[in-house]
Amino acid sequence: MPEISEPAPTEHIAPVSLPRIAINFCTQCKWMLRAAYFAQELLSTFSTSLGEVSLIPSTGGVFTVDIIYAPSRPADETTDTGAAEVKTQTRRLWDRKSEGGFPGRYIVHYERLYPAATRSSPCNSPFQKEVTDVQNCRYSSP
Repeated sequence: MPEISEPAPTEHIAPVSLPRIAINFCTQCKWMLRAAYFAQELLSTFSTSLGEVSLIPSTGGVFTVDIIYAPSRPADETTDTGAAEVKTQTRRLWDRKSEGGFPGRYIVHYERLYPAATRSSPCNSPFQKEVTDVQNCRYSSP
């Protein structure tokens, strides 16, 4: 009869590169592409300043961006074994629920078409025909 081996441990110790960005996204809401886009933008913007960016699938309408980092501390702090112990902190950078949702497509495109300097003047952009239906090619303050 073959020997029965013990079950594998549920916790694994693996090296983690810090700072780490963790993007939790809802798979039921089909937000994987949006999460991948966030990750791509972060990696393009911050390049080698980031240790890693992870995509974490979840459910329940969740879309959060967290940063896990090691706060700076004196170099002479060590544990009793002689190895430096790394304590991490987590900070929520963005949460879809607390922000009230994602920015609307209309708002993002409108801001791109009309920078702040040209909002009070008539529109002379090549997009005039597309925008005329929206607000007569002028920005009006509420």
